[in-house]
Amino acid sequence: MVKVKFPYRWTEMGGIDITFIFTEDGSRVEPISIERSGTGRHGTDVYELSPGTYYVAWFRRSNGHNKPIRVLLKRLIIYDEGLFRVDAIEENELPQPVLVKVRAIYNKLADY
Repeated sequence: MVKVKFPYRWTEMGGIDITFIFTEDGSRVEPISIERSGTGRHGTDVYELSPGTYYVAWFRRSNGHNKPIRVLLKRLIIYDEGLFRVDAIEENELPQPVLVKVRAIYNKLADY
């Protein structure tokens, strides 16, 4: 098992940093712990991952509702020895079930 942490941010000014992790079949991996500041607007999401291949979608937007959301896509491979590999990927490299979910999340966040 490997623990990975990703930043979380959801500000009143429209800033977003939120990460979703998916398996190859499109199932969403839930964090094992969620750490938040006193306001709940900043923090860290902690995941514990078994060996396998995962797809990470990191949604980011600077403060300002009028700014576009950027989506950073990564392929995360966890090996048996606890080692891992991260590759930046393009949307067309996502498995179809993951792509459908990433697009749905993007559309919901774009309306915020």
